[in-house]
Amino acid sequence: MTNTPPAALPVTAGREQPRFTAELGLVALPTAVPVVRMFVADTLRRWRAMFIEPDMEDVAAELVTLSVQATGPS
Repeated sequence: MTNTPPAALPVTAGREQPRFTAELGLVALPTAVPVVRMFVADTLRRWRAMFIEPDMEDVAAELVTLSVQATGPS
């Protein structure tokens, strides 16, 4: 049995396509930090990638914190 990709997804030679994607739009407010932590935790649980959850929550929270500090409320 062969594993063929769905026709709707373009396959680029030499580039691996992501298996899953998720996105979240945020406003530059301090409340964005706990929101991004919850989003990352929930997304990684759905992807069954909980082994990286604590580290990825920290990375995402740090990036959002720096973004909020740099841009301030809209």
